Amino acid sequence: ASEAVAALADEPLKFATELIKGQSGTTIDSENGCTTMQEDEVYVVTLDRTGGGRLGIDVDHLCETAALPVRRIEGGLSVQWNRTHPESMIVEGDVIVEVNGASGSVGTLLERCKLDQVLNIKLRRAAAQH
Repeated sequence: ASEAVAALADEPLKFATELIKGQSGTTIDSENGCTTMQEDEVYVVTLDRTGGGRLGIDVDHLCETAALPVRRIEGGLSVQWNRTHPESMIVEGDVIVEVNGASGSVGTLLERCKLDQVLNIKLRRAAAQH
């Protein structure tokens, strides 16, 4: 951790992370009667662009009405975040569900991303690839 802090000493970026586990539903396997829980992992990243820089997250703002699916990571603060937080990397397929406490519509999420300098972004992890 101290190496990450030292590496950021020259950078104007500040990061914080929080992992939250949420239960999304219960599935019953009809063949053997087993019950399995499917969990959606929700995590929070903080991107601070007060020192300049772009977010570097390409989203699909037409796909959903209340969330922003991440199409790809294109440099900027998101790549810096991913380098320093491998346990909570922003990846293609994850979905932005809240920005600075605002949620409910794509327009609201995009507005917060455009206007706010410090962004607390809550994302829902993409379904695991098997």
